[in-house]
Amino acid sequence: MKKILLIIALVALAAGAALAQAPAARGGSRDRVPVLPAEDFKLESLKGRVVLVAFWQTPDEGSARMLPWLNRLQEDYGDKGLTVVAVNLNDESAGASDAAQTLHPRMQVVLDPTRRMFEKRELAQVPAGVLYDRAGEVILAFEGFQSEDPETLTPVIEAMVIEPEKEEE
Repeated sequence: MKKILLIIALVALAAGAALAQAPAARGGSRDRVPVLPAEDFKLESLKGRVVLVAFWQTPDEGSARMLPWLNRLQEDYGDKGLTVVAVNLNDESAGASDAAQTLHPRMQVVLDPTRRMFEKRELAQVPAGVLYDRAGEVILAFEGFQSEDPETLTPVIEAMVIEPEKEEE
């Protein structure tokens, strides 16, 4: 168990170091992303955008794999109408706010130590995610995160942001 936690920590540190240099090279900012408490986050305020709400915690191997992918999604599709919301389920005593900043996130970070947002969506396993269309309807949900998941999920998200919802006649 200690070996697994050490590996997760090393992967997170290496990914964080790589991403810390990347924003500067692209002319981006390395400022801390504002972290919202769950009670201040309103999904309704994002209507008109495709929204991926992803739940994660530390230490967790699946979350460590998922966070860099979430960052890439926000960077690649944010200007096309995607908003990624990374919901950290750790309590503040576990350094949730600092953990959220480790990868220099470009997505919105929300803290939900009570797990209220997670339980409301009736999810059972972390990491997990729920994808909403521009009208706020659930398109899909996933639990767990494997290394091959981006190959399956990214094309679905890409199609949603590239092809805006057709207007009703």
